[in-house]
Amino acid sequence: MARAPETQLKHDLATIKSDVAALMEAIDSLASEGGRVQAAMAKAAKRSIKNGGAAGADILDNAWNLGEDSAAAVSNAAQAGVSMIGTQLKKNPLGLALVALGVGFCIGLFRFR
Repeated sequence: MARAPETQLKHDLATIKSDVAALMEAIDSLASEGGRVQAAMAKAAKRSIKNGGAAGADILDNAWNLGEDSAAAVSNAAQAGVSMIGTQLKKNPLGLALVALGVGFCIGLFRFR
């Protein structure tokens, strides 16, 4: 048997109200889940930034230490070179002068080509 139009309309409105209520619950659930996901992502991002900053500080410290070690090695090598040249100059001044002249000549040849 067919319902009266007024009864059918009331039934349809009740169905629409329940569908809208269910839809609102779903939206609320999605919104709260989105908030939890956003909070978790923010926490993970902060942790990554903190870890990245610590790693950057470690890299900077290592680079600084390597630079200091390199500077010390260059200084020691330069002092050893100067000492060796001084010793060679005292032992054989003419030989050292000829070597310097040869090196200067080679540099001059390559520079003016």
